[in-house]
Amino acid sequence: MAVFLLIVKIIGILLASIVGLVLLLLALILFVPFRYKLYGQKHDDLYLMAKVTWLLHIVSFKFEYTGEGKPVSKARVFGIPVYNSTKPKKDQDSEKEQKAENHQEDKKDTEEGKRELTEYREGISKETAVELEHETDIRFDSDEETEEDTEKGSDQYHDEPEHLPEVNRTNSYEHQEQETDTDAVKKAEKAPEIKKLDMRLPVSDTSTYDSEKDADTSGFTKRYEKVKRKIIQIAEKIKNSILAPIRFIKKTILQIQILKEFLENEVNQEGIKVALRSIGKLLKHLGPRKASGLLAFGTGDPATTGYVLAALGMFYGKIGKNFSIQPNFEESMLYGNIKITGRFYIITITVIALRLWFNKNFKKLRENFDKFKKDMKQPVSV
Repeated sequence: MAVFLLIVKIIGILLASIVGLVLLLLALILFVPFRYKLYGQKHDDLYLMAKVTWLLHIVSFKFEYTGEGKPVSKARVFGIPVYNSTKPKKDQDSEKEQKAENHQEDKKDTEEGKRELTEYREGISKETAVELEHETDIRFDSDEETEEDTEKGSDQYHDEPEHLPEVNRTNSYEHQEQETDTDAVKKAEKAPEIKKLDMRLPVSDTSTYDSEKDADTSGFTKRYEKVKRKIIQIAEKIKNSILAPIRFIKKTILQIQILKEFLENEVNQEGIKVALRSIGKLLKHLGPRKASGLLAFGTGDPATTGYVLAALGMFYGKIGKNFSIQPNFEESMLYGNIKITGRFYIITITVIALRLWFNKNFKKLRENFDKFKKDMKQPVSV
């Protein structure tokens, strides 16, 4: 009993430790932030870099573009490279080569197997051919013996009629005369039938004439139906070409009315407001914590350079502390650099998404949106 309790205790400890590790990993994913860093530089060449790290750089992902060739992406776990966009091609080539080699080896094995099978079958066929020749020789000898016996028997049979009595010969002559008489009677009986067939010949001629007449009428009706179908098809095409723009106008008017009703619905308006609020919270949470950089630009035209500077001035109040803008009103040029850092929590993103998904107004908005899609696909009758 003590051993059994000890085993149960060990199993319970193992299960509890596994559950604890799973919960710890889930808590780390939810509550430990993911940090990101964005960097861009433009002088002679363009350089872009994006990096995401998690849990003291235990897990990291890096995207890099140097302006030449394809971008490179790498992933590491505990500093060990797990993914590299430059290596898969070589790995795939090596895998392809290995597959090709294995395929060739399989082919060789199959070819050798086929050769062995053909040799084995040829050996068997030769043995069977020899046996068949031997059997045919024996049968040929036996057939020759039987033929000799039959020839002897036939000679005896042909010799016997010479010794027959004359009475049998006379009986055979009488029998032949009776057969000739009966043949003549049968021919006489068949003669009226031939006459009857000759009388029916004109009827067959009239039937052929009627059949030719029916064939002419059927051909005419087929041509008539074919022409009729073509006329109907042409008329339908003309009708559709005339009605197509009318259908399009009616459909667009109907879709505008359906869209207006969908947007004017108070429930839908509340659901759209909830969705927009959630998107705003998400963007605020994902937004950068720090931003710094330098931008020097010029369009070559002082007027357009001033317009661009005025547009950037709308955002300068938020990013102006660590960001400098240097306009050039004389030359056309563009260079600078930018650095952005931030972080986000998975738990915050999941909370925002769950609140939005289970909101009553958003549920009704989803239901009404499904109905809206069906109404927009309704056909229009003219």
